[in-house]
Amino acid sequence: MWNKLRTHFGAGGGSADAQSAAASARLAECVFVRRRQSVRVFPRPEELRTDMLQVLDLSHNRMIRVPSTLGELRQLRVLDLSDNLLTAMPALDTMTELLVLNLGSNWLTVMPSCFNCKQLRCLNVEDNHISTVPKEVASLPKLQELCVSENEIVNIHRSVLLYMPTLLVLVANKTNYAQSLLCGYMLPSGFPII
Repeated sequence: MWNKLRTHFGAGGGSADAQSAAASARLAECVFVRRRQSVRVFPRPEELRTDMLQVLDLSHNRMIRVPSTLGELRQLRVLDLSDNLLTAMPALDTMTELLVLNLGSNWLTVMPSCFNCKQLRCLNVEDNHISTVPKEVASLPKLQELCVSENEIVNIHRSVLLYMPTLLVLVANKTNYAQSLLCGYMLPSGFPII
């Protein structure tokens, strides 16, 4: 899912002439920022065309902090801040167009506040230090993929497992929660857990 959405919005790589005409048109509509140059400080708003920005990839850097103004990027559809040194995230609830949020491989201890992002389809917080998946995750009506693997998860709220009909994939391997599942705790029948 993550790779499909990144490709759909122009974050998948490859040259524009190698893409179909429709994909090229989508890419032309998007404003895409990708920086992988040991960025330590989040770019200033004037460096980003915030009125049109739809894809922001600042993965594989050394950022330790993201400003609270991140939520002002309301048109953003794909946000990739994976592989940084983030310990906290500002509220992202105003980013109502967000489809993909990748915060994997950071130092987060709590889930980011993104529960008003009603379009969110993919939430990746793998390889952090998160211990609980709160019930608010169940308020994401279009969430299809939730990746919490390689965390210190001891609790995934019951409503996440029972009342999310759109959730297709829950990746929770290498967590304390996955260990307890192997010891006999039950999931709803037919629920895929990887």
